[in-house]
Amino acid sequence: MPHPLDLFVSRHRLGPDARAELEQMVADASSGAWSARPASPDDPETPWSVSALAAEAAGPPAIGGDTVATVASLVSEHSAAMAPARTTRASTPPGPAFSDRYLDQGPLGAGGMGEVRRVYDRYLARSVALKRLHWKLVEDERCRTRFEAESTMTAGLEHPGIVPVYDRGVLPDGSPWFTMKCVRGRTLTQAAAEGAPTEALVEAFLGVCDAMAYAHARKVVHRDLKPSNVMVGEFGEVLVMDWGLARRLHDAAGPLDPLAPVGVDIDPERPDLTGFDDLLGTPSFMPPEQISRRFGEIGPPSDVYALGATLYRLLARRNAFPGTPREMWRALLSGAPPTLDGGPPGLRPIVARCLALDPRGRYPDAAALAVEVRRWLDGEVNRARASELTADAMRLRPLARSLRAEAAHLEDEAHAVLGPLPPFAPVEQKAPGWSFEDRAAEKLREARLADVAYLQALRNALEIDPGLPEARQALNAHYRGQLVRAERRRDGDSAAEYAALLKAHDDAGNAEWLRGDGSLTLLTDPPGASVKLYRYVEQQRRLVRQFDRALPSTPFVEVPLAMGSWLLRIEAPGHHPVDYPVNIERTGHWHGIPPGGAAPHAIWLPPQGALGPGECYVPAGWFISGGDAEAPDGLARRPIWLDGYIIRRSPVTNAEYLDFIERLAAEGQLSQARAMHPRAEVGRRQEVPSALVERGPRRWSLGVAFGAPLKPDAPVVGVDWYCADRFAAAAGSGWRLPHEWEWEKAARGVDGRRYPWGDRFDPTFARVDGCRPGPNAIGPVAEMPFDTSPYGVRDLGGNSRDLCLNVYERKGPAAPDGRPAIERPRPTDQDFMIIRGGSYVSRPSFCLTATRFGLPPDRVLSGVGFRLARSIDARG
Repeated sequence: MPHPLDLFVSRHRLGPDARAELEQMVADASSGAWSARPASPDDPETPWSVSALAAEAAGPPAIGGDTVATVASLVSEHSAAMAPARTTRASTPPGPAFSDRYLDQGPLGAGGMGEVRRVYDRYLARSVALKRLHWKLVEDERCRTRFEAESTMTAGLEHPGIVPVYDRGVLPDGSPWFTMKCVRGRTLTQAAAEGAPTEALVEAFLGVCDAMAYAHARKVVHRDLKPSNVMVGEFGEVLVMDWGLARRLHDAAGPLDPLAPVGVDIDPERPDLTGFDDLLGTPSFMPPEQISRRFGEIGPPSDVYALGATLYRLLARRNAFPGTPREMWRALLSGAPPTLDGGPPGLRPIVARCLALDPRGRYPDAAALAVEVRRWLDGEVNRARASELTADAMRLRPLARSLRAEAAHLEDEAHAVLGPLPPFAPVEQKAPGWSFEDRAAEKLREARLADVAYLQALRNALEIDPGLPEARQALNAHYRGQLVRAERRRDGDSAAEYAALLKAHDDAGNAEWLRGDGSLTLLTDPPGASVKLYRYVEQQRRLVRQFDRALPSTPFVEVPLAMGSWLLRIEAPGHHPVDYPVNIERTGHWHGIPPGGAAPHAIWLPPQGALGPGECYVPAGWFISGGDAEAPDGLARRPIWLDGYIIRRSPVTNAEYLDFIERLAAEGQLSQARAMHPRAEVGRRQEVPSALVERGPRRWSLGVAFGAPLKPDAPVVGVDWYCADRFAAAAGSGWRLPHEWEWEKAARGVDGRRYPWGDRFDPTFARVDGCRPGPNAIGPVAEMPFDTSPYGVRDLGGNSRDLCLNVYERKGPAAPDGRPAIERPRPTDQDFMIIRGGSYVSRPSFCLTATRFGLPPDRVLSGVGFRLARSIDARG
C-alpha cells in the first residue's frame, strides 16, 4: 500500500524537496516537538501569560489552507497509530488532541487549573490561545463548572482592555477548552523589571483601571489582579487576563458567592502563585477581607486593593508585602498598609488609599481610581510637553543676546563710517554706513522677535501646565527683569504693569520682592554725625525732599530702608552740613564700598571754611550714569564711582570772565587777553569778532553777542574750550573743568533722574525754549529756582551748557572698574570736547542730564559756557 505522504505529494503535484519537508513535519509532530517547546523562565505570578512571551511568533507552515488541513490529518493518523489505546484516566499528561479546526503550535503556559497552548485556527487563518482544563481535573465537576464559568464570564465582558473569547468546546479526552486572543507582548511584571519608564507603566495601569471600571459597572470582580495578569501588547494595547476567579455580584447587593476553593500543586512558599491552602487568589495582592474569608465584604473595593498593590509594585519595583505568604499575611493583618517611599509624590496618596485595610476607606470602584490616575497622568503628559516648550524658550535667550551683540557691532561700524562725514557728504559716501545701520536694525528686529517667541513659549507652557516650576520661574524672572528695567529707565507706567503681572503670577512669592525694602550703611569722617532722613517725593511734577525721620548717629550698618530715592542731611559740630543722596534699589544695600574695596568709604565732612561761597560739595560714592533712551548721544546705563569733589554752584559769569581778561592785560599779557575775548558769532574763535568793546587801555566793556547785549550776571558764552581751560588754571587752587561724569552726578544725584529737578519736564522749570512769552535769551545765573540739583548746583538744565574736561568718546570715557581717571587731556583741533546741559534755546530732550554733545576745542557757540570743579584729597 502506498505511503500516505506519497499519495499526498502525487495529489498536489509536489516535488521531492516538498515531500522531504512534509516528512520532517510529520516526524516532529509525532514526537511532540511542537508541543514540548520549553517556555522562557519568568516571574511565576501568572505562568501562562508570562510564558506567552516565550512562544514563537511564527504561524503554521506556509503551504496553504488545504495543505495544512491535510498535513494535520496525516499527523493525526500517524500519531494515532503510534499512541496506545487508553481505557482509564492516565497518570501522566496526555499529548494534545484537537479538532480539525485547530493546529497545535506548542505550549504557552500552565497554571493550577489549566494549560494554555498556542493553536492555529484554520478557519480564520490566525493563531489564537487555547486554554483547556488541566487533565488531572477533567473528572472534577466543580473544576469543570469553574472553568466553564471563566469562559462565559470573560466572553460576556466586551471591552478593549479585556481579552476576548472566540470559541469553546470539549477535547476528545473530555477537557473543556476555549480560545481567546493570543497576545504578543510582555506582562506588566516584565515591563517593570526591564526598566520601563514610570509614566509608561502608569499609562498601562490606567488601561487596567479602565477595563476593571467596565467590569465593575457590570457587577463583576476579578479577584486575582496582579501585574503578571496584565499583558501589554506590541502596539501598546493593555489586556487584563486570567478571569478564572472572577465572580458576579448578586443583583440584590448580597454577598459574593465564594465557591469552593480549588488549587493544584501550589507551592505554599510562593505568594505570587494563584491559590494557597483553601483560599483563591494571589497572596501578595489579596485584600484583607479576602484573606480573612469575609466573603460578604468582597466587591469592587477588593479589586481596588489589588490595583493599589499592583501600582505599588510598578512604582517601587517590589511588592508591598514581601516575604512568604504567612509572613505577608501576618504583617498585613496586624498593622497599617505600607508607605510608598519612592515613585512620583502625586501617586503616593492614591496608592495609600487603595491599600486601606478597611474597604470603606478605598476608592469605591476602579472607575473612581481611574479618575485620579488619569488626572495625574494627564498632568505628567502636560508637564512633559510644557517642559519641552520651556526648554525651547530657554534656547532663545542666548540667541537674542547674540543678535543684540551683532547689532551693537554693526552700529559701531556704521558710526565709524558716518561719524567723520559732514551732513552735506554725498550719498555715495554715506551708503556703506547706511548698510551697516540697516543690518543692525534687522538684527535688533530679530532679537525682539526672539524675545516675543521666548515669552510666548513660556506662556504656552503654563497654559498646558500652570504649575511647571521651571516655566513659572523663568516667567517670574522675566517679569522681574522687565520691572527693574522699567524702573531704571524711570518708566512708571511699565513698572506698574509688570508689578501687576508679578502679583497675578505669584502674589505671595513676590510680595517681599515687590515691597523692595533694602538697607543703608553709612560711615563718616569724623564719626558721630547726626543724620536726618528725607525722602524724595513727586509734587507738582518735581521731586522734592520730605522729612521722614532721624537716623542713628554715624556709623551705622544695614539700617532697614524702603526702596526709593533719599537724601541724608549729615551734620557735625565744626563742619559744613553735607547733603548726601542715596538710592535704595529694589532689595538693595547702599554700602558705599568703592571699586576693589572691602569696606565702606567714610564720607568726609568738610570742616568750616573748607567750602567757599558758591561752592557745592559732592561726596564720594556711586551714581547711576546714562540709561536714558531719549537722551541724544546718551550712554548706556552703568554705575560709576567718583571720588569726592567740589563744583561751582553757577557757571562763570560775564563779569567774572571780563575780570579775568583785564587781569591778563594788567599782567602784560595783552595779546593773550585779546585772543581770549568771548566771541559775538558762531565759528572758530580766531575767525569771529569779539563781543567786548574796548573802553580804554587794557579795559573793555561788555558788548553784543549773538544779537543780544551781554549782561554781567549772565553766564559767559562764545568762548572755546581753550579759553575755559586757561580761565580754570588762572583761578588756582586746583580748579579745572568738570569731567562729564562729575557734571552728570552733580546734575542728577545718584538715582538716575532725568532732569536736575526730577523726571518730568515743564518749560517753567528752567530757562529753555518756551519758558516765557516771545523770543528767549540767555539770562542771569540762578534765576530759575527749580533748576537746582540734589547737591544745590544751579542752571544745569537750561540757560547755558557747560564745557567739560574730557575729549568726546562715543561709548563714553574709560572706566574699567567703574572708576574713571580724572585727568586733564591735551586735545587737538581735530578732537571734540564734551558739552553737557541744556541752554536757553533747548527743547526737552536736549535738557536731559544724560544728553551729550561734542564740539571742537577751538569753536564757539551761543549757548555754551562753562563752570569750574576741583578735586579734594583722598579723604573725600
